[in-house]
Amino acid sequence: MKNALIVLLVGAVLVLSYRLVVVENQRYALQLGMCPGTISPSIPDLVCVQKAETRTQWIWHLYYGLTS
Repeated sequence: MKNALIVLLVGAVLVLSYRLVVVENQRYALQLGMCPGTISPSIPDLVCVQKAETRTQWIWHLYYGLTS
């Protein structure tokens, strides 16, 4: 029972860390203005935001997501 709980908690931490990396990457791409909108400058291109690579490694996204 105890081992199953540990595995479940580690899995939850991994999933939440992955999502934090994705969201921080998108947030930073929007902050840098990497994906200007094609329809309007105030509406960003969401496909571009999802594919943008703003930092060299995923660990930096995790670091800035946790510390900012």
